[in-house]
Amino acid sequence: MKQILLSILFFLTFALSANAQLSFSVLTSNPDTVVFHLDDDDYSGKVAELMLANVSSGAVELYWKAVKVSTPNAWENFVCDWNTCYGADTQECPSDAPNKMNPGDTIGIQLHVTDGGETGIGVYDMMFWTKQDPANVDTLRIVFIAKEPVATNAPDVPVAMRLFPNPTRDYFYLQGGEHTIHHIDVLSILGSKLRAFDYSGDYPFYVGDLANGIYMVYLYDAGGQVVKIFRLRKK
Repeated sequence: MKQILLSILFFLTFALSANAQLSFSVLTSNPDTVVFHLDDDDYSGKVAELMLANVSSGAVELYWKAVKVSTPNAWENFVCDWNTCYGADTQECPSDAPNKMNPGDTIGIQLHVTDGGETGIGVYDMMFWTKQDPANVDTLRIVFIAKEPVATNAPDVPVAMRLFPNPTRDYFYLQGGEHTIHHIDVLSILGSKLRAFDYSGDYPFYVGDLANGIYMVYLYDAGGQVVKIFRLRKK
């Protein structure tokens, strides 16, 4: 009897564990960041491509939803999935048009933005789930950064270094002085080092898990000399 009970317990534990796992995998880093210029082509330069794989042993029907977290006023977005490209008025996969995936299939789903001539930062959440397991939802955050058009004939003009957004909730970005910045430290107002980043261009620096308050952001060159100090407010 004891052996039978143990076997039943093992079976139930295995079944619950299996049900808790997602039947698909999003093969993209989180957050994913796309940097573009206003004069880039909408269909090639202002798009995030998300690759999803069916990692279950059966066929699944995949659904998606695009959620605007924060965007410039002039921006719009649209999604192309495995079936078709939808207009800006469709922000969720229609219930009668899922993306059908056999075991081992990998598909691409694209999130496009149109900037309306406005620079800034757009943050979107892409949510994914399957008809077979609708309670398990995977969310991927996508960040778009729009810059001014590239000047082809204008002489090089130094760009003033800036940190934005400030105040911030989750991430901050740096613009200007890219060739001099090598390393970044985030310190408390009392001087304790809380974060250290290697500079990697226009990509975001995460401070969302820090307590609300005032922090000092130190920028260093390759020789370890301080290039600039910013006062950052986390809210």
